[in-house]
Amino acid sequence: MDKTLRELKMVYEKEIPTSFTTEDKKEVFRKIVKEEASSKKIGFTFIPKAISFIVYAALIFVILGVANQQLNIIEFNNGDNGGSPISYTEQNEFDSTISEPGKEEEVEIVESELKTETIDTSIVPSAELQSIYETYSNNPSDVILQGLTPLDVFKIYFHALHLEDVDTKYATYIQGENYGTPSSEEYFGDPEFFGAIPNEHDKALYSQLESIETFEVNYLVENEATISWKELKDQELAFRLIKDLDADVWKVAWNPMQ
Repeated sequence: MDKTLRELKMVYEKEIPTSFTTEDKKEVFRKIVKEEASSKKIGFTFIPKAISFIVYAALIFVILGVANQQLNIIEFNNGDNGGSPISYTEQNEFDSTISEPGKEEEVEIVESELKTETIDTSIVPSAELQSIYETYSNNPSDVILQGLTPLDVFKIYFHALHLEDVDTKYATYIQGENYGTPSSEEYFGDPEFFGAIPNEHDKALYSQLESIETFEVNYLVENEATISWKELKDQELAFRLIKDLDADVWKVAWNPMQ
């Protein structure tokens, strides 16, 4: 029994040394150094990868931001009213054919202002117009004036002034509160104030018109026109008429001289 125990003890001490020699210490130190080197390598390898990931992510974010900004600029240039984008050709066609918003009416007025008729005639009515004047003088109905031009009504007005036909002269004025024309009661109730009675100025004006051989008819808008002529001193005068759209006739504006 003692012999067996001694043999087992010898085997145990041989397989598992009880002392920690210098070689054992060196071996342990080598393992520690090797493990530290391995940990540092892993750490240094991970850090560059992490930095690269951050840089790539930042670049992608910048690229997406620039692309979004460019897209907004394109949408703004194409208009933001929900319509389809306008191509370059469509924009050129639009600019060349469409006036600015709200300018269409102004363009029409300008075109109307350019409509001018130059007529060689005298202030004295023709035989046909004198016949119309006599009919109108006896029965001042606007129906009689239908079809007459602004220049015809202009001649009737001054023919009545020349004859001192105050009733026919008043009948040629356009009626209505919107035009400032006094009522017949007001006009004939104070004839001197309203100019119902021809004065020296009226007579001088008619005398001047007798020497004029050319008149210009200027159509300003659909229902307004002026008759203009030049004095001997090259001063241009104008006489204003308004069209009564309901009666479809030209009438003299109140205070027509301009």
